[in-house]
Amino acid sequence: MGAALLLAGGIYSAVREVEEIEKVVNLTGWEKFHSGLLAFTGQSQKPSIANQMAYHSSEVAANKALAAQREQEATRRLQANGQIGALYLSLGEPHLLERHYKKITGTLGGVRRLIQDEVLPSEADGVITRFRAVSVPVMTGHHSMTMERYRDVHAEPSEYIYYEAKRKSSHDSVRYSHLSSQVLKKSFIGALHQVGSFADPADSKALTATLNPLQNDHKAVMGDFNGDGQTDIGYFSAQGFYLLRADGQGGYAPRQLVTGIKPIIWSTRRTLVGDIRGYGLDDMVVIGDDNHRIRILLAQADGTFIDSEQTGLPLSRLDDAVPVLVDINRDGRADLVSFTRSKSAPDFQGFNDQPGEINISYGTAAGRFETIPTLSISALYEPQDRSTLPALAKYTHRLAGDINGYGDIVSVTASGAVYTLLGGEQTPLRALSVQQHEGIKNLGQSLNTAQIQLTDINGDGRADLLVIGDQGDYTIAYGQSDGSFGAETRDKWREENGEIFPYRQNKLAHRRDHQILGIDRDPTNTPRLLSLNALGTVNAHPITSFPITESIAWFSLGGGNDSAEGERDRLNFFEVGEDRKLFAGGRKGDSFLLMGKAAPVIPSRLTGGPASSAAKDHKDRVIAAVALPNEGYRLDLLKGEARYKNSKALIAHLSGIEHAYGHRETDDELIGNDEDNILNGQGGHDILEGNGGNDTLILSAGTASGGIGIDTYRVLQHQPCSGVALNTGVVITETEGEQSNVLLDYDVANLTQLSLQANSVEISLCDDQQKHSVLSLENMYRLSADGKQKNLQHHYRIYTRDGVLISGWPETLYQDAAGNWPPLRLRAQYVSEMDQTRRSALKGVPSADIEVHSCRGNGQGQIIVKAKGQVIGQTTTLPSFLSLALVGTKWSNEIIGDEQDNLLSTSLLPGDEENNRLWHRTGQDTLRGNGGSDSYYIGRGARNICINNQDVSSVKGGKIAIDNVIVPWLINEIALSDDGDDIILTHRTARDSNPTVRISKFKQSEQYRHLWIQANNGDMVELCIDVNRNVSLGRQIVTTEGNDHIVVRHETMLIGNKLALGAGRDVFLDTSDVGYQISGGKDDDNLQGGRGDDRYQYALGDGHDILCDRGGQDRLEFSSINKEQLWLQKSGEDLKVLIQGTPEAGSVIIKNYYTDTASKIETLSVSGYQLVGSNIDALAQAMTGFPSPESSSALPIERFTPQLSSLWLAMPA
Repeated sequence: MGAALLLAGGIYSAVREVEEIEKVVNLTGWEKFHSGLLAFTGQSQKPSIANQMAYHSSEVAANKALAAQREQEATRRLQANGQIGALYLSLGEPHLLERHYKKITGTLGGVRRLIQDEVLPSEADGVITRFRAVSVPVMTGHHSMTMERYRDVHAEPSEYIYYEAKRKSSHDSVRYSHLSSQVLKKSFIGALHQVGSFADPADSKALTATLNPLQNDHKAVMGDFNGDGQTDIGYFSAQGFYLLRADGQGGYAPRQLVTGIKPIIWSTRRTLVGDIRGYGLDDMVVIGDDNHRIRILLAQADGTFIDSEQTGLPLSRLDDAVPVLVDINRDGRADLVSFTRSKSAPDFQGFNDQPGEINISYGTAAGRFETIPTLSISALYEPQDRSTLPALAKYTHRLAGDINGYGDIVSVTASGAVYTLLGGEQTPLRALSVQQHEGIKNLGQSLNTAQIQLTDINGDGRADLLVIGDQGDYTIAYGQSDGSFGAETRDKWREENGEIFPYRQNKLAHRRDHQILGIDRDPTNTPRLLSLNALGTVNAHPITSFPITESIAWFSLGGGNDSAEGERDRLNFFEVGEDRKLFAGGRKGDSFLLMGKAAPVIPSRLTGGPASSAAKDHKDRVIAAVALPNEGYRLDLLKGEARYKNSKALIAHLSGIEHAYGHRETDDELIGNDEDNILNGQGGHDILEGNGGNDTLILSAGTASGGIGIDTYRVLQHQPCSGVALNTGVVITETEGEQSNVLLDYDVANLTQLSLQANSVEISLCDDQQKHSVLSLENMYRLSADGKQKNLQHHYRIYTRDGVLISGWPETLYQDAAGNWPPLRLRAQYVSEMDQTRRSALKGVPSADIEVHSCRGNGQGQIIVKAKGQVIGQTTTLPSFLSLALVGTKWSNEIIGDEQDNLLSTSLLPGDEENNRLWHRTGQDTLRGNGGSDSYYIGRGARNICINNQDVSSVKGGKIAIDNVIVPWLINEIALSDDGDDIILTHRTARDSNPTVRISKFKQSEQYRHLWIQANNGDMVELCIDVNRNVSLGRQIVTTEGNDHIVVRHETMLIGNKLALGAGRDVFLDTSDVGYQISGGKDDDNLQGGRGDDRYQYALGDGHDILCDRGGQDRLEFSSINKEQLWLQKSGEDLKVLIQGTPEAGSVIIKNYYTDTASKIETLSVSGYQLVGSNIDALAQAMTGFPSPESSSALPIERFTPQLSSLWLAMPA
């Protein structure tokens, strides 16, 4: 029976083998029978058939291997660059090289015999050696046998063939939706990069081999275990506890075994991390299945841990959500908070429907926990909410974080309910209303708890709720000031400059492949998620979104004569590899990467964007991506050519490309055209020629000429590379009469010298490696015909890496009697937008928390930037040839002058390029001029400004100089008030949109005064104080019995807004437009009111007065006169009011009454009656045609009795 089964099995296998052969080889009937027989007997097929089968199987294997390599390479590239939305990748096609096996033959018993066939050439020597040493039985007769060795054993070519798989270039095509067969298109999968590893190359046994991301993990921990302010990663393995220490660069050092820590057992449910003692070192708490005992691992400064236990603590049941470690009372020590089931409620077979109790065990300096009485969860909620609280067993996870400044606890259920308990000092916990979270609900009951994270994502100091889906998608609910969470967002849309743009969020850890460790920040302060896989690799996943408008289509087609058309709505990147390429871009930005391959026989053709000028994006560029030894690039946009510089070999014809980038390791020539080009040498010793257009030229060494246009130069620090010329400096040449910007990748302290060399200006530079170079601004000045002066030919604005703007070049330099030219001393000011050194540290810091200190002292200017009171970066100290301009920024400012005459400004000064920009953000500015005659320039915008005008010159025996405050208003728009000893200036009617200026301690002493106020129209008025400590804009007015000339520029010049001029021919002029009570007094006066509501008073015998008013609701009040004595008369454009009918009795002329509405007096009043508005005109009209009272001895008043009765109305009581 067994033999029959074996026979049947052999026949079946032979049949199957023949069927497989027939799929590849056409067999005759005999060949089919013979092949089956060979298969049944276990022999090799004959070479003609076996070789065809070998080719087929090799081809299949090669294609499969190449497809796997393509997939692996595509995944690597996509993970490395999250902006790639589509990758087109070709690695060529398989090429099978025919190779013959060896057959081993030898002589045995006098006969040449085949010993072994189908031997790989690499194995032939081994087979020969083996058989030379082997004795085999040989028949020497009919019944006798002897043992002999093979003789003359050697290898011969076999008839059997095998194939060696290589790769060769394929001619690929990518056009719209058509892809040639060797091109793989793969879309966005999420960006990540490796930052550390628990693997050891010398140890094949992975520490993390048992890691299962589908389950909750208790072996991996994150915390600052050495107190350096960075997050370390630990792992409890069967081999011991290992640490990855943060390296300060965003990565982790090789694994380190920490001795003295016992392994954690399988029943461990959670490993918690926090600073229990307040030492600045994170400790660990291991929670097991024991309801009253925990392990505590206290971190030590030397990198070790003290392993101890604590018992008697109330802990939750094994199947309930685990405790948390959180600083509830903000004392700097982590507290253990557990949740236990109510003891008063029944618990049948683990079921208890009560909300349960909270147990707080406060952390102590000794590294132990001290418990306080249990709190009822229900008692924390309002009565109406208690009935809806879930049973304790319903919570799937709890998290600890800081939403409101204290340690807070967030508990979640599988239904998506979020319960937040806010920590505090007086009341340990305060409950908020329940919130719903769709992302948590979607995770369901079988979540990995690490998929929910509570940490500050946006840098506002409040913890946010991050929920990661199984596929790596995520939502964020940002923490609010009241401790609640905002709506879930996926960061798919962002507003920029008033427009909405689509974004694609990065994919985070895929649950199937990665165990989530936690959240930290990279060196650029960008939040990232860290994950661990079973191979021990720690990956970082940036928590960010990528603008879809900047999504990249990347074409990597390798060698071969390839053609590709870029995607219309993506940024296209083309790798220009070996052989000829025909690449055409889309309608966005295209980049053509020269990969350093040999120039093709027929040059490639690279076309950037559509031919239509209306559709061009002007962002296309050709980039020298790979360096060749002893070779550079010549990229000529004017001729449309890309060549190798030395060999002159033509790589490609260029069309529609605006920008050219060299390579940092090569000396390149980049030539622009008449468009606005970017020419970026990137390193090496480069030659850049901009030609026309407003160009940007970037280099670290070499020469640059922008040509016609407003050009920008960026000078990089030199990075030495093998084969690259030494850094001899940068020479910039510009056309006359224009302005250029120079951006230096150097701090201002790296500028060591400024000198005039012939007609050029040289700036000596010292880079971060203390290497010296020179920036030469060629022919910046031109010598006059008489040789006595040099005139500026080109204006440069120089910006340093730490945000200092250098300008103020002298227009003319004069030679002194000894033939010497004056040293150059330029102006420097801090421009926050250009500060590269502090940018990352200030990212995410609210503007209100940033302050800039600008100070002149000891002849050297200094700039200090603080965030939340902490100094950011280094103090910026200006070299001696720069004078600090005391100018504000968009942030809060403290600006301090020296003992010289200073100009201190809260915003950019008139004449600066950004003069028209307002500082819209609210700032808190402090200006202190010190000695000298100082000017305080107040810019527009709602800022709070404090001026400390103290000058102690009088204490030192000197004279206090006069200072002035230049405000952005007219004098009459200023509202003046006081606050203790301080004086406050604001805008009279638009206070909320204008600065508030506080002049500190003005009332205290003369040292703080000596101020004039200058309006935006140039008018100036002194800020005065009288003996009664009344402050006024302008000295308070004192009248005389003579002819006074009074100008009221501000209401504070008049006490109670009243003025009695008295005798004399007086002139009164109001420019404040407030509204006053003015009495002209005896003699003829000229009273010119403003736009306020004025009251002009006239008494019998006050003479002939003239009123010129400019607006408001005004009154002319007569005293010691009755209404029957007044005669109204139109006199040209004026209204004339006569008294008693004779010139001696007096008169009032209201100028321009009939031609200018603003000049009208709206009310005349006399003896309890008033004539208002149109009634004035009606009475004057009624009196028209009668003889002037001036020519009559008596007024014909009886004729107007009806009008007097109807038009003159009694004044209200």
